[in-house]
Amino acid sequence: MIAAYKALLRAHIGIGLAYRTRLTVWVLTSLFPLLLMSVWLAVVDEVGPANGWDRSDFISYYAAAALLWHTTTSFLIWTWDSDFRSGDFSFKLLKPLDPFHQYLTQEFGFRAIVIVILVPLLVGITLLVPALHYELDLLGWALTVFAGLTGFLLNVVMAMAFATIAFWTTQAGNIYSLWWGMGAFLSGWVAPLPLMPPIVEATGRWMPFRSSMGFPLELLLGRLDGAEIARSFAVTAGWIGIFLLLYRLSWRRGIHRYQAVGG
Repeated sequence: MIAAYKALLRAHIGIGLAYRTRLTVWVLTSLFPLLLMSVWLAVVDEVGPANGWDRSDFISYYAAAALLWHTTTSFLIWTWDSDFRSGDFSFKLLKPLDPFHQYLTQEFGFRAIVIVILVPLLVGITLLVPALHYELDLLGWALTVFAGLTGFLLNVVMAMAFATIAFWTTQAGNIYSLWWGMGAFLSGWVAPLPLMPPIVEATGRWMPFRSSMGFPLELLLGRLDGAEIARSFAVTAGWIGIFLLLYRLSWRRGIHRYQAVGG
């Protein structure tokens, strides 16, 4: 398994580097969080700090969000859907390794390239821009990195669980888009959860979406105590288990329905 993972990671990193134009466009989408940041900065300039969040907080939050967007978000379901339509999924079934591992290493490979590009950039910006502040000790940084990794794993497992809907319908991608559209408001992507109405914030803290965005960002800004950190990691672990179980159950039933298409 280790040898297979090494080979697959090398292959997917090579593919990512080969498609440099797509990679460039993908990295440029990091500008979107900066648009959200500009909206909140305009609000702060107009009415003052929002619920204790000042200009520095919003700049720090969305600068890190630009990195997290590329490292924790999974686009795997659209890859799966494309493979179904083209017939490439059949080739994955012929390999002596569960397609889950093939898709997981593909996601890891692309993320590795982006991390190499964006992390030094974020570190440099942090050192040059006084408004950015991430005052964490070594343990805090380690917990933030671990939160990002577990959030990424949750997104991959969640996408895989939804992707198996493709065994029964061609609308798996659209169904997932509706699900993730709701998640945009509950993840801390559109706005930090502490600024949302109380019922939205309370709901978001128990849903899977916050694990890959709001939780690592609030942890990075030092806004969570020990009890909330432990609870958030428990929520992430719980949802990983739920979606992994749903994936395995759906896979076992759906694979018997699969018929190769495309060519």
